[in-house]
Amino acid sequence: ELFAVDAQIPAGNVVVEKIEGDTVRVRPDLRDTQGDWFYWAFRVKGAAGRTLTFNFGGAYGGAVVGTRGPVVSTDKGGSWSYACEKSFTQKAFVYSFAKDADEVWFYECHPYLQSDWEAFLARHATDRGTSFKTDVLCRTKKGRDVERALFGCLGRKPKYTMLLTSRHHASESVATYALEGFLEAVLAKDELGAWLRANVEVMVVPFMDKDGCVDGDQGKNRKPHDHNRDYTAFLHPETKATVAWIKERTDDRLDDRIEQH
Repeated sequence: ELFAVDAQIPAGNVVVEKIEGDTVRVRPDLRDTQGDWFYWAFRVKGAAGRTLTFNFGGAYGGAVVGTRGPVVSTDKGGSWSYACEKSFTQKAFVYSFAKDADEVWFYECHPYLQSDWEAFLARHATDRGTSFKTDVLCRTKKGRDVERALFGCLGRKPKYTMLLTSRHHASESVATYALEGFLEAVLAKDELGAWLRANVEVMVVPFMDKDGCVDGDQGKNRKPHDHNRDYTAFLHPETKATVAWIKERTDDRLDDRIEQH
């Protein structure tokens, strides 16, 4: 029976070069990337009961499989595992599909998606309006909303103001988990959290390259330059809007800036 390999998943990214029997040749889609980068994410449908080998080419000579193999989901992103820890190399992995596994997702690393950000905010819904608030920074070139938020000291002048951002390079998804962890500390009902809420205003942009995060772009070394290199030319609306927001809230006097990579 035929099976399909494609990138039709959240933040999907793959080029399928060849399917021959139970062996699949794939590579990262570098699209508008200058040089090599490592991100890939794809799904397989219709391979229930089969054992497939996935060989990588392209970027870095195919050495794009992480130190624990792919991150795998059999429930469309509901849960994740390192299911190939004993059956991978830097350039390939082998996966045996359960007999009822109609669709399996494989990612180079844990994705952090819009739904993850919304779930984080929902977990702290009782703090909305008192310890954080959210709105829109700007719209992307493709018309998507770019989220921004204020955490910590709201409703009065803070002693310190900091900017916390992630995903200037879209594929670096683990960075947003680190950002979320910092914000968990701000909201925590402990001594540190209380001090942060009393003294620090945290300006937050979780998805600086929002289009890239949604579309599954590499983001790194995007031609002619990526978001992380865009604080003079301002080719991307997110960077221009972030600088304007800093001026609006701090008169260019940020006390700290942390960019998560």
